[in-house]
This record gives sequence, structure tokens and C-alpha cells, in this order.
Amino acid sequence: MFHKIIKNQRGKLSKFIDQLNVDDEIFYNEDIIEGWSTHFHQLAKKIPNPNYDNEYLELIENEAKIIIDICKQRFKHCPITNKEMEKAISDLNRNKAVDYFGINAENIIHGGKQLQQYLQLLFDKSFEFGCISDILKIGILFPVYKNKGDIKSAKNYRGITVTPTYSKLIEKIIKIRENPVILKNQNPLQRGFTENTTPLLCELMIEEFERESKDLKLPTYIALLDGKSAFDVVVHSNLIRRLYQAGISDQSIILIDSLYKNATSCVKWRNNTSQIFEIEQGVRQGGAISADLYKLYVNPLLNILSGTGLGGHIGDIGCCAPTCADDVAIISNNPMELQMLIDIAANFSKREGYTLQPTKSVVIPISTSTKSIEIDENYWNINKNPMPVVEHSTHIGIQKCQKNSAKLTAEENMKKARRSLYSLMGTGLHGKNGLDPGTAITILYTYVMPILTYGLEILLPSGRILDYYTSIP
Repeated sequence: MFHKIIKNQRGKLSKFIDQLNVDDEIFYNEDIIEGWSTHFHQLAKKIPNPNYDNEYLELIENEAKIIIDICKQRFKHCPITNKEMEKAISDLNRNKAVDYFGINAENIIHGGKQLQQYLQLLFDKSFEFGCISDILKIGILFPVYKNKGDIKSAKNYRGITVTPTYSKLIEKIIKIRENPVILKNQNPLQRGFTENTTPLLCELMIEEFERESKDLKLPTYIALLDGKSAFDVVVHSNLIRRLYQAGISDQSIILIDSLYKNATSCVKWRNNTSQIFEIEQGVRQGGAISADLYKLYVNPLLNILSGTGLGGHIGDIGCCAPTCADDVAIISNNPMELQMLIDIAANFSKREGYTLQPTKSVVIPISTSTKSIEIDENYWNINKNPMPVVEHSTHIGIQKCQKNSAKLTAEENMKKARRSLYSLMGTGLHGKNGLDPGTAITILYTYVMPILTYGLEILLPSGRILDYYTSIP
């Protein structure tokens, strides 16, 4: 019984699935790699959708071609400096998987000055001609389970791409040059993937809004919007237009356009690799500049939402849509205003070529007041498809709940921390688990405690929950 409990706490090794469901087609064992390839290749294809504003998308595609022509006419080569090259190499993440060619960050970092000078000369020619070789665009895509939904369903996985290390360096140089422009344009409501900030600030806005609503005895409504494979369906022509509008340099626009033109990927699963397929849309999750590009892509939505003056306010400061990358939360004291903001987000998604999922997007009415505004059943909707009204849901790792988010989050943290503890140390914290006490305590404080205390600086637990945490040595 003891070992059975330990096995349950560690969780199932169910990531080693023996079958995969891809759009109701089942793939078994050795054929699973083919299923992954089918799924991610389908996501990478540009498929006309009658629900999108296709006339608008066609206009943007033509405009993007004109923008590229303008950039090529105005193009002025800005050589790569030694400082930029050194910074790009030092920013490479270590201990990561090798790329398609078997190269990793350590090969470059420890390659010495001569390799750095050679790469700088090579990349400088790419920058001068505004062209990146197709061989540097082959990515290895790893399916990663989202930890929710059926583990045998392909739609519950995200594709994380390991791009060629040389390509990462090019992206990092572009990021070094353009990041100040991106930050200048970034809406203050966007808190994801931003240096010197944390995604939890997004949750802090929501919590402070709830506290103010409680003081003012006003009802609170939160809509959590879920975009289907948001990173994977970014329309490249719309992205080019957004870069131009933001004031990104002509050289960087041409290089980013080249970076995504004729890009390819292959799926790796259980040491098997699929055939290479073309990426026609999307920004690669795992790319050095992908998150910044996506933030620019979705930035106009936040500008439009905050520009309406509708939705949540803390004092006289608008905070209607706290956002972390593609996780958009809309908050309001008024159910009608909430629906208006949802409609704006839905219309934006049609123009930008992605889908908001009405069944996965939810509304949570928070109990901050005894007052309530009567509304019809299925009042909140996305494109006339009703949104579920739920008692609790997860947002940036925080359990949002109608009554006590701190309690629910603490309970969930304890479950996750317990599973992490048993997965790292088997039978737990005692002298017979093969680890010396010093190592066990180091593992506990390094890996387990951050999970146990995640988000509590925002939620401010009290009562029995606070007593439990203060009792931890």
C-alpha cells in the first residue's frame, strides 16, 4: 500500500502514450510520430476560414508586400558590432537540447574568439543582403503536454521548437537592436515575457481590482479568453505590417520576413524524427524573438480595449485587460461592458486570423458584493456561442475562484509540491532515501518551496492557510 501511494503521488508515466488522437484519427505505437507530424503540419498550414475577415486579410497581405518593397528601397546596412555578437552569445541558454545539426549553445560559447569572429563575418553578410539561408530555418519540434485535458489528444499539446543555434544568434542580435522599440510600443497591460517584470503583475492587477470592488461594494466579473494555438497561427503578413507600424528598422523587418519565409520543422518523439514540413504561419514557441513578435502582434487589441474606457478601473487607472502573452483576462464591474469588450476581442481575432474558443473561454463572477445585476442565461458569448460560467479556473498558475482564490491556490500548490517532492526524492524526507540531509534540504528549498509558495505574495493568505505556511521552517 505504501509504495502504491508513492506511485500515485509521483503521477503516472502517462506521457509515454501508446496511442494518439488527431482529429478523431487514432495512431498507435510506432505510427504516433506520423500523427504528430500530421497535427503540427496542419497547424502550420494557411487554411481559409469562413469565420475570418478574409477580405481584410487579403488587403493586409498585399500591404505587407508593399511594406517589404519599401523596406528594401530604404534599406541601409547596419554592421554587427563586436559588442552585439558577444552579448548574443552570452545570452544563449545553456544545457538545452541540440539543434537539427547537433549543435548546442555550449559549442558556440566555448568556441573561442576565432569562432566568434568567423560567425560575426558570416552573419554580417546575411544582414547586408537581408537574407537568411533556408538551412538555418530547420527546427526540431517537441510536443509538450499542457497538463490539462486528455493526454492522448494532440490538441492538448503545444509544440516547442528547437531552432538552429546559428539562427538563435541572428534572432538575439535583432532582439538586442529592436527590444527598446518593442518595449516603447508595448501596452502597460501586457506583462508577459518582459525583462525586469513578472507575469504575476497581471494577476496583481486583477486582485487589486477585486479588493477595490469589494470596498466599493460592486460586483466583479472576469472573462478568461482562450485563443486556439495562438502562437502557431500568427499570420506573417499581419506581423510584418505590425512591425512596420511599430517603427522596427527596415533591416530587421527584412530579416524577420526572411527568417519565416520557407521555414521548416520536423517532429521528434521517442528518438524518432518525422519528415520535414513547411511552416506557412505562426511564430515558433522556443524562438529567441518569438514572444516579442507575438506581443507586438496582439498589442493593438490591448490598445483598443483600454482606449474604450470600459471595464475595470483601480481608482482612475484603467486595467480592463491584464494580459500575459496570449492569456487575456477581461475584467469589469458591469456584465454588459464585459460582453462589449469580449465582442471587441472576438472581432479582432477575425481580422488577425485566429480563433477564440467559446467552450474554453470562461466567465467567473467574483463574490465582492451582495449586489448583483440580473442577466439572461448564456448572456456572455463569443460570436453568439455561449461561454461557460464557472466557479473557478486557472489563470497564470493561480486558481481564480468566486469566493476564496487564496485557499484554492494554496491547496493546489500543496498537491503540486507534494508530487514534485516525491518525484525528486522517492519516499520523501528521511535518512534512508539514498540522499544525505544536506542534498535533500537543498532540493526541497530549490525546487519544492517555490512551487508551494507560488502566487501567495499576490493573494495574501490568512487564517489557517497563513498558519500552515508560517509553520514551515
